[in-house]
Amino acid sequence: MKKLFMEGKKSPYFKEIKSAIKNLDKSIEDFLAADNKLLNNAALHLHNSGGKRLRPGFIYLGGQFGDYDRDKLTPMAMAIEITHMATLVHDDVVDNADLRRGKPTVMSIWGNNVSVYAGNYLLAKALRLVSNYESDKINQTLANTALAMCRGEISQLRGKNILETDIDKYLLRIKGKTALLLAASCELGAYISGAEDHVVNALKNFGENLGMAFQITDDILDYSPEAEKFGKILGGDIREGTMTLPLIYTASQERYRQQLQVIWNKDSKSEEDVLEVIKIVKEAKGIDYARSIAGNYIKKAQDFLEETPEGEAQKAFKDIAKNMLDRQI
Repeated sequence: MKKLFMEGKKSPYFKEIKSAIKNLDKSIEDFLAADNKLLNNAALHLHNSGGKRLRPGFIYLGGQFGDYDRDKLTPMAMAIEITHMATLVHDDVVDNADLRRGKPTVMSIWGNNVSVYAGNYLLAKALRLVSNYESDKINQTLANTALAMCRGEISQLRGKNILETDIDKYLLRIKGKTALLLAASCELGAYISGAEDHVVNALKNFGENLGMAFQITDDILDYSPEAEKFGKILGGDIREGTMTLPLIYTASQERYRQQLQVIWNKDSKSEEDVLEVIKIVKEAKGIDYARSIAGNYIKKAQDFLEETPEGEAQKAFKDIAKNMLDRQI
């Protein structure tokens, strides 16, 4: 996604976002700087390792539906990105992950203790930025989103190493852990810019459905040789015992369940186990099914966009939605 924003399209909206994100990165670096060298290095490590800047990009793009003011939107764009960073730092502690975006995690370099405090520091800095708006609407939206994210992550943690077959439970989980923060980004960008209420609501629904599709396509990558291109490891979720849609759909079919259960019962999954699960999922059309569900969410997202004013901003969001399913972003 950052590639889409940063390369720039012919649309003046993408060119503005390209410029805004470039300035945003420098603003985040300055804002996160700490007197304590250890905290400073840990807090900035993930930010400096790159990333899509998807959420702040949506803040700026959503702002184009109202009275666009980059300076007014930037504190929220920073807060959203820093909050996202904090959750990733904490996730890597929980997952005992050595790599993030293809680079060493904060946890692998400085250990769990520093990672937890660095994540807390990031959250505190994000809260300071949000307080600048003095808005109940903004505070409630972000608080509710944070609560949903925690519930989604806890649900995923509790389900580890359990061969799950409940697709609805998975969809509820990814709504909390991923989709609602994207929804808030679209919604708040428009709200801060004074867009009409129905437009703000339509963009919220657009972001939620796009976020669902984004997470599903991200989970599909776990089964693809293309995973490394996106900073992921082939079969990473399988190794961690995390059930995602392609595997849940496969496990819901009785003829595959027993074979999968034997592998899933193992405390540690070998490379052969991982490749066997991938083979079974492909045979069961689990990836095809997941892609079809992601496609349904893309269609819903596109339908909500039709409730927004026509123009370059709407077209920019349409381009993003169109490219999402093939994971060109």
